[in-house]
Amino acid sequence: MGYETELLIGKDTDMVFEGRTYFQLVATIDMCKLGESALFNLPWVNETPEERRWEWYPPTGDGDTSISVDRYDSVPRPIPLIDVLEALEEDIDQDDYRRLKWAYHMLRSMHETSPNEFSVMLWGY
Repeated sequence: MGYETELLIGKDTDMVFEGRTYFQLVATIDMCKLGESALFNLPWVNETPEERRWEWYPPTGDGDTSISVDRYDSVPRPIPLIDVLEALEEDIDQDDYRRLKWAYHMLRSMHETSPNEFSVMLWGY
């Protein structure tokens, strides 16, 4: 994923409608173009979308149109927040990029106040 990346932070609700599981967004972080990142080594691509696919309503959308793929037709899946934090720690050790730090501290705060409640999907455009 060498293009623009957003972290979609939310809850996997397990509510299924028309074959898609609702992922409730609570925040997004625009990471811009990351290039190399430990985030891309995580299992962010849903390899079995015919078995389970997540959908969400984009924060700047019309509120009625859900999406379940990114602009490159990749099908994302939720990643546990703790795994994303570990990947960000690895990236921060290699790079002083400010957005890595912003994401890390926001996600760390969310994890400390609500452990195991949130997960992250990577979305590219």
